[in-house]
Amino acid sequence: MRELLRYEFHKLFRARVLYVCAIVLVLLLVFFTGIDKLTELGLESLGVSMAENEADPASLELINMMGMGFGTNSGLVRMLTALTNMYLPIVFGAFIAVFVCSDYGNGIAKNILTKGYSREEMFFAKYITSLAVSICFSLLAFLIGFLTGTLFWNVGNGWSAKVILLLLLQLLTTTAFNAFYNFLASWLKKVPGTLILSIAIPVFLPMILTLVELFLSNGTNISMYWIGGCYVLASSINAAAADMALSAIISAAYLAVFTVLGWLLSKTREV
Repeated sequence: MRELLRYEFHKLFRARVLYVCAIVLVLLLVFFTGIDKLTELGLESLGVSMAENEADPASLELINMMGMGFGTNSGLVRMLTALTNMYLPIVFGAFIAVFVCSDYGNGIAKNILTKGYSREEMFFAKYITSLAVSICFSLLAFLIGFLTGTLFWNVGNGWSAKVILLLLLQLLTTTAFNAFYNFLASWLKKVPGTLILSIAIPVFLPMILTLVELFLSNGTNISMYWIGGCYVLASSINAAAADMALSAIISAAYLAVFTVLGWLLSKTREV
């Protein structure tokens, strides 16, 4: 298993998809931060101050509903919200789809099995390698979010041990996403199908859940029970203890379920 892991990490650093996804991740973060800054400047040119509207919840809610601003920004805020955009987990999924499934299409997986490794060992080698990348991508997102937020606004207030806890909770959510995408890869074993689902599910599932919430009209926030909702629950310095606990429980549940399902699929499906 150690040699297989060494082989996977060696192959990882030679994979173009790693660097392409990292560049896309950075560009997306800079782009969305820049859009928010331009929106804020546009509001100020119209005589609308976000600082003043902070004291008027009704005005701030209207501005947010119009997509014209998100309240006070800073390096701290952008760091904590770096992963809440639905497009960023897609980058994780795209990497896993290409890195994991490509071995099944080019025959490398069969060659690994002929060397005496089991399908379970091959699954967990990919799982661990992609997990390391997903965590590194998350740390990169935190860093870029902080740097761009500080550059465009300021460092921010409210730094405390709670910030570290919130970031750790988000990293737990990242491990859940990694388990989910590895499950998809183990199930489909083909790059196109896995890539399509890795993009479609994070984009459309939250929309569908939001529509269901509107249909129910009972205040139930079921979208928070999707993995991506866990990022949102742990994305504010003012997050309540109950929301943080819910984020941890849901992320851990997804992590356990999809890890087990991926492992079971790896045992039963032919390469």
